[in-house]
Amino acid sequence: AGGISYDSSNGRFTVPVAGKYRVTMNPFKKTGTDYPNCRVLIGKNNSTPTVTSHHGHCYSSGTVYNTLCLNSVIAMEAGDFIVFYLQLGSLYNKATDQFNDFSIEMIA
Repeated sequence: AGGISYDSSNGRFTVPVAGKYRVTMNPFKKTGTDYPNCRVLIGKNNSTPTVTSHHGHCYSSGTVYNTLCLNSVIAMEAGDFIVFYLQLGSLYNKATDQFNDFSIEMIA
């Protein structure tokens, strides 16, 4: 059946078979007064999930760096997709470092 595929044009991770998937992410919140709050959401078959339509989220307030934790188990059908959506704030990102780790794995 192949593995989970990623489409860089739309940020979607598509699953090849039906099942339950564990979705995790450890986003690293950017610091500074320009970025006081941060919210990351998981979308299932929704590229722009909201605070009422997500399938998992994490939130942080304040002006300091902060590593967040996002975990969810989501029932998926073959062809369904997952997105990680930065709804609020900014994440620290530097090409030479490995921040904002994530995983999507079939568990059942």
